[in-house]
Amino acid sequence: MITPVVWKDGIFHHIVLVADQDSNLQKLYFDGVLKNSIGIPGGTTTLLSSSGKIGYGMGNLVYFNGIIDGIHIWNRALAPDETAGMKQLI
Repeated sequence: MITPVVWKDGIFHHIVLVADQDSNLQKLYFDGVLKNSIGIPGGTTTLLSSSGKIGYGMGNLVYFNGIIDGIHIWNRALAPDETAGMKQLI
């Protein structure tokens, strides 16, 4: 499980979650820097069901209180240099 973090600095941040089936890892990037990497439970890369939610904590019913903009979903795992380059777009 990735530990929740509270950011209250009034600055937009770039967050990327990569589910890499080849390495069986989920990788969390924050402003282009790898912050956490954990194994994918059961080896599956299915992160969202048909009723998936973004900005919602399933365990304790906590909703993200802020602005979420520019959501992108790819059908492949992004390389670290690809995720770092995306930060320049914000």
